[in-house]
Amino acid sequence: MDQFSPQRRAWIQTWGQHNVNTELSNVLKSGHAWDSVDPNQSTPIEAAGLLFVKLMQVTNRATSKIFDVEWSLRVGNVERTSYPTRSYKDNTGNTATMNEIFLFDVNEPFQLEMTVTGNPVPTKFGTMAGFSNHLQTLGQLDLSFCLETMDKSVRTYKLRRPIPEDSSKAFKSDCEVVVMIGLHVLEEPIEDRSWETEVLYQGFLTFMTRGGRMTSWKRYWAVLEGRTLKLYDAEYQLKRDVVGVVPLAYVQGVEPPDYDKVDVVANAFSILVDPNGVDMAGMSSYVEQEELDYSLYAYTDSAHLHEVWNAHLEEALDQYQGNMGRRGEIQRAKMARRASQSLSRHSFESSMPPSPLDSEEGGSSTTGMIDARFVW
Repeated sequence: MDQFSPQRRAWIQTWGQHNVNTELSNVLKSGHAWDSVDPNQSTPIEAAGLLFVKLMQVTNRATSKIFDVEWSLRVGNVERTSYPTRSYKDNTGNTATMNEIFLFDVNEPFQLEMTVTGNPVPTKFGTMAGFSNHLQTLGQLDLSFCLETMDKSVRTYKLRRPIPEDSSKAFKSDCEVVVMIGLHVLEEPIEDRSWETEVLYQGFLTFMTRGGRMTSWKRYWAVLEGRTLKLYDAEYQLKRDVVGVVPLAYVQGVEPPDYDKVDVVANAFSILVDPNGVDMAGMSSYVEQEELDYSLYAYTDSAHLHEVWNAHLEEALDQYQGNMGRRGEIQRAKMARRASQSLSRHSFESSMPPSPLDSEEGGSSTTGMIDARFVW
């Protein structure tokens, strides 16, 4: 049970059995996951769907003779067979009562193939009563499923009569089964986005800024978050609105400054930015784009803070790349899941259309750009 995700484990436990762990011997694990992606693995850890089948009863109305009944289930290339269960005579023929549970991993639309066989129990009359002791197929049934959640429910099915290989040995067949079937499909992943606004470090930074026709050094209160570096007024800090934002999506690295290009103190560093991430719309007309080296120059109040800021900036960039990589895995999982649903519905004529895929849940696919006044 510990191998299942919490929502799947809760769904399994709702069948109300007391000996849950002892009834999971037929569980197969494989395939893809939609609710979680292991950060240490590139492959998901749990199948999209879990088929639940509980065998309950087989009734053979064709004869009152006693059988040892076996029930075979097949999904794809995986086949499982129940333990033999002896039937008993009743008014309608003979009935075998079972209580076995089978679970199958599924990742696409599938068929459940069921075959019920009976091994006649010899009587004191033996074959004198014309009762063969050879294994007999009592009936077969194929059920088609699309990959959509289906609540567990008890169903009764009439089995299809088997086609005998030798018509001279044909026997009567009138068999029905009672089975509980359910299909659990994992929900789409709900991404934890708390890392985006997590404050990794904050403190004073002095940036070179462009204003009018002159440049100057201006001190800011800088807040490094999981996705951005935000700049606030140095005096009022967080009491006033942000005055500048540097999205980490456009930061290519942190390096020592080029002292031939800029006159700056020793505790400085250069933040390299992607040219595509600079908002050129607000740049003054007298500034030529070719003049820019696409760097943000900043310095700290001390040599110690210089080391601290460098370490936090590099760590933030690494974490950002890792988090965005996991976001990509989840998005691909969503697309694969929805493609599977679309195929499922198309194959089995379901009317519900697949939901649209947003590039980012609850937000835009694009991030803000870097204010040109900070870029040199």
